[in-house]
Amino acid sequence: MMFDRKYAIAFLLLFATCSPYLVSGRFRPEEYCGKEKKKIFDECKDVLKKEGFLPIGDTKKDGPCCEAIRQARRKMNCIKLLITSQDEAVYNIKKIQDLQPICEPSHPPQVAV
Repeated sequence: MMFDRKYAIAFLLLFATCSPYLVSGRFRPEEYCGKEKKKIFDECKDVLKKEGFLPIGDTKKDGPCCEAIRQARRKMNCIKLLITSQDEAVYNIKKIQDLQPICEPSHPPQVAV
């Protein structure tokens, strides 16, 4: 019985140190995906601006904008939480979602064996 308690305590300590957001109940989107949002807005500003002069279809898959979109694809819901009314006044936010299928690689990445 004492043996089980030691494992339970060790597991809780490991879990608490590995995922403080889950244990504390505090999720801070700025810390989790703020860098990705900034990178998307910096690299894709010509496409995302409401008065943009670059059509979305002209975005290059190997360009910096698509690279930023691909790197942030798992954090898009978090990035949406960070979008402010000031961002919406300058950028067409729907275009971020429109860029996702355009920026997907045409072939899956190779895994080293």
